[in-house]
Amino acid sequence: MSSFLVNPFLADTAPITEIIHLWNSSDKSAGITLFDSSKEAWHQSGTTEGVRGTVALSGKSCYAMQVNGGTWRSGIATAAHDLNATNLGAGTENVVWTPAGTVFFNSGTLATLTPPSLGQFSLIAYDSNAGDIWFGVFDGTTVTWNGDPAAGTGATKTDVDTGSSWYPVLGGTGTGPADVKGILMKYPGTPPSGFTPYNPTALVPDTHHWETAFWCNPASDSAGWNAFTLRQFIPAASVLKSGSKIRVKVQGGSTEGATFDAMYIGPSDTLGDDYDMDGTQQQILWAGIGGKAVGISEVATSDELTFTLDETKDMVLTAHFTDASHDIVRGGTHTGANSYNKSANEAATSNVASYTSGANTTRFFIELQTLVANYA
Repeated sequence: MSSFLVNPFLADTAPITEIIHLWNSSDKSAGITLFDSSKEAWHQSGTTEGVRGTVALSGKSCYAMQVNGGTWRSGIATAAHDLNATNLGAGTENVVWTPAGTVFFNSGTLATLTPPSLGQFSLIAYDSNAGDIWFGVFDGTTVTWNGDPAAGTGATKTDVDTGSSWYPVLGGTGTGPADVKGILMKYPGTPPSGFTPYNPTALVPDTHHWETAFWCNPASDSAGWNAFTLRQFIPAASVLKSGSKIRVKVQGGSTEGATFDAMYIGPSDTLGDDYDMDGTQQQILWAGIGGKAVGISEVATSDELTFTLDETKDMVLTAHFTDASHDIVRGGTHTGANSYNKSANEAATSNVASYTSGANTTRFFIELQTLVANYA
């Protein structure tokens, strides 16, 4: 597969595919929660948080990570970096970059690069023999490296401690729950010449994988939802991916959870209010039933639903709550995403009226994921 230089980056079309690498459930700080059999890591609370991969990088390795959130830090670290005591980008034995593109080696700034946007992939190439590391971006179509790993030139950091074992690492420095999430992925196919895909597991690769289609940072509680219907409007501009199946994640409040008995998803009706659905909405189930009691601060994941998610269309998610002693949810802000509420049982109803608006807010729904075919 050919590559071409676009000064000062290297771009190619080498693919990224199966999510088969695991975060280490025994090597993480308390504020990191793992989902999907340890493939997905969430920064849930606190300011000093991180998780390492299960197996150290060896030889010349490259891998990918889908990252979301305002304060993620992605890169490599040794076992000597204390994830519970020191942020990534500080202390010792870590090389990471941030959403601003800043690359840190321990506590010092190395460079400012072009980082991945929301929903894109952070790429790492590491030569453990020379101690050189490169950072790159995969946008779903094209791989763009800062420097040229194949030629061994333009590394962001050279002469990293070659006497230690380095691991993939993800961390966050924000104070809000779910402030950072990262899915550790494989970079197969044709990596930079001389490099091999980081592939420590023996799991059978899937043909599809889950990616974030919408995500928010639920930073505060929202109370009093008993007997109310929530209608969450998501603008097309915030729907990152199209796909053939969806699932959602919701979160209960920090002092009390929430119970609901119905939940739906559908395109917004372009002829009505933005919180109206167009009549093609479908019910989202939870372990085969319509509702669930979500615990205190619990992040719960729905069943998968065969549903055509179209990133060019506005979407609406609804839920009806049923328990006065269990009616607090997490919420946050998101530009263009409006939450609406009304004391009524109308989660399944297409055209409704007289809802109270919360402009640029999200409630209960913290992530919408869609099933995407592997990049091949």
